Amino acid sequence: MKTGAGLLVYNITGQMDKTKLSCLASNGKSDFIELDQHLTNSINSLYSFNYWNPKNNEIDIIELEDKSEPCPHNCQCFLAEQSDEYDQLHCANIVNIPTHRSIRRLQLKNSTFSILESIKHPAALIELKLENSKINTIPTGSLKNFTNISYLNLNGNNLTVIPTEFKELKALESLSIANNKIETPDWNIIKLIENITFLNLTGNSIQSLPTKIDLERIEKIKNIDLRDNKQIECPCQAVLSYPDSLAEIVQFDCHEYTDMKDIQTYCQQAAKSNSGLKE
Repeated sequence: MKTGAGLLVYNITGQMDKTKLSCLASNGKSDFIELDQHLTNSINSLYSFNYWNPKNNEIDIIELEDKSEPCPHNCQCFLAEQSDEYDQLHCANIVNIPTHRSIRRLQLKNSTFSILESIKHPAALIELKLENSKINTIPTGSLKNFTNISYLNLNGNNLTVIPTEFKELKALESLSIANNKIETPDWNIIKLIENITFLNLTGNSIQSLPTKIDLERIEKIKNIDLRDNKQIECPCQAVLSYPDSLAEIVQFDCHEYTDMKDIQTYCQQAAKSNSGLKE
């Protein structure tokens, strides 16, 4: 696409926050044109800009060539590194799911339709965030094609149990189900998620900690975050049953304590003094 100076826009190079464009001159030599403005990696609204052309000492207009699909309405789109295709979409209050084949990280907020069944190219995704979308169940078979998801975020929905369909996510390492309505997690389902290492269950209505046996069965788990579950009333019996290797896995609130070592010390002192702390 030639400008008045005979330059052709080639692509945007390096990190998107650098103020340079790689231009291909009409004679085949590459030049770098310094720009006065700051470019970001969200350029879906940038179609042209002015720059000072040192060759003719005039202001020229560069028209950007859009080689990717348009960024959908109510979405922020982020380009993949050294690419002209989007690999991240952050959307809210949308009516239709974006269909971009290149998307690997998808975030949808405040959606009210059947989200999982509507997502195109699920095998391409490695991260999926479906927040505040009134999800109360995961339909049977709806996750079987999400074969590469390593991070799933369902925060702020209406789940009351940990869905059995999560076991279909063979690549899943990090699962966040904060601020739902879960009361009794089924730790057997978590055990079936083969590669899970992190589980966020903060802000639910959970009433008890996983037992020592539950934790031993979840072989790869490194952290279970149960903070801000007000129904957990510092169960010292469970806490004191954990060996040190398991105690570091679980985070929860016990009065003013959140660190497991501090909670263990508190429970040991309470047991010795027979303070009547609920077990």
